[in-house]
Amino acid sequence: MPKLRILILLFLLPSLISLGWGSKGHRLITKHALTALQDQMKLSENIVEKIIHHCVDPDIRKKDDPAEPNKHFIDIDFYEEFLNGMMITSYDSLVSIYSDSTVIEMGTLPWATELTYNKLIDAFKNNDKNNVILFGSDLAHYVADGHQPLHTTLNYNGELTGQKGIHFRHESDLVNSYLEEIERKISVSNPVHV
Repeated sequence: MPKLRILILLFLLPSLISLGWGSKGHRLITKHALTALQDQMKLSENIVEKIIHHCVDPDIRKKDDPAEPNKHFIDIDFYEEFLNGMMITSYDSLVSIYSDSTVIEMGTLPWATELTYNKLIDAFKNNDKNNVILFGSDLAHYVADGHQPLHTTLNYNGELTGQKGIHFRHESDLVNSYLEEIERKISVSNPVHV
């Protein structure tokens, strides 16, 4: 599955360029990732356009699916292990220490990302274009959210430091205000096999 590894890596690169994103930011990140991967992925232009369009669907689903919101973040600084430099990465191990409800409350982004990645692998193996679009879109979204700094902290919206509203300002206002400039300055390197 080298194509999928490349896909994951390329979703990471543009997200590091843009420090926050709403719908426009998510689409910008996904567009540049897929453009750079076009030769390796050999996806039709139609599928690429659909993945770009649908990469915001996980945010839309949050309104109707009570399990969806916790897939977009992890309050990693809640965990004593993280603060001590020894984060437990196994979901089951964390649950055994903190309980399932606590781990869910603190966010399941890393595990949602891994599960979605595995579903995307199956979709490619089964040549299931609809699920390639679905899981490719979701994976683009979750990986980008994982690189949004405010999606990884208890102080998500500045409420703990008297900066309430910082999340929206960082994620949407700044990106939307400078979208054209960001678009002009993005330069995506060719994927590197690791």
